[in-house]
Amino acid sequence: MEGEHSAADIPRSQDRFLSSRSLKAQLSQIPDKSIPILFTSGEPTINPALAELVAQTAASGFKKICLQTNGRMLCYPGYVLRLLKAGLREFTIALHGSSRSMHEGMTR
Repeated sequence: MEGEHSAADIPRSQDRFLSSRSLKAQLSQIPDKSIPILFTSGEPTINPALAELVAQTAASGFKKICLQTNGRMLCYPGYVLRLLKAGLREFTIALHGSSRSMHEGMTR
């Protein structure tokens, strides 16, 4: 979205997941803390450090921290509570396809 920064804009290193160091460097470049930060790209909930990255984003002063996900991990109440306690404030569920089989075929 124009005028918004998102975690998806943060370049990853050779590693599979976004690193804390990369996130910190990129967040420090965004002076307007009212800009929403969106964790997306691939499936962010498979990153074992997601709650810590959300907490780091909140500690940097950002208030609107969002997640775009396929929703599979949201069936675990403890996982959702960790994300909420870390500072996540909005979830967007991505549905890919008009049927269960189509959605699962695209997200597995």
